[in-house]
Amino acid sequence: MDITFDFLDLNLGDPVVSAKFAGVYASFFEGIRGHGCRVMLSPSQPSEEADVLVLPMDPSAESRFEQIVARSRVPVILYVPPACNWFNRRRLERWCEKVLFAYGLDTSALTYESYASVGIDYHYLPFASDPNVMRPLGLSPVYDVVFVGSLTHKSGRHRYIEALLPAVE
Repeated sequence: MDITFDFLDLNLGDPVVSAKFAGVYASFFEGIRGHGCRVMLSPSQPSEEADVLVLPMDPSAESRFEQIVARSRVPVILYVPPACNWFNRRRLERWCEKVLFAYGLDTSALTYESYASVGIDYHYLPFASDPNVMRPLGLSPVYDVVFVGSLTHKSGRHRYIEALLPAVE
């Protein structure tokens, strides 16, 4: 296949970010390489060698990313947060001709419908999806109910946790 993907601004050079995400990305990149593609990591500006630019959408850097997309001579894949946290219709409508698709960790109907409304396909791509890296440890169960997540990651999540608490108290 021989396509080069340039992942921009993943910040894996930061020890804190690397400690959290390097293993997950290593597995992700290995899957891409397993299909005959190359992976590049550009810290701030896209490489001229890339065939596809993968851009993580950071709401605090929208204008910078808009300039990058506008200058890009190659198609773009967007790694996006849930639509309830970020969805800029005006910008996405301007970018849609260059965007191959968007992907993220959210499976809500709102996210799928939002991207479809501007002509961009959205794909759910979960972290921890490599069975060679993330697998059951074979430990016996300790809890009847387990909720994995954080109250600060997505707005409104506290409602679900609070509803579970009476069942386990």
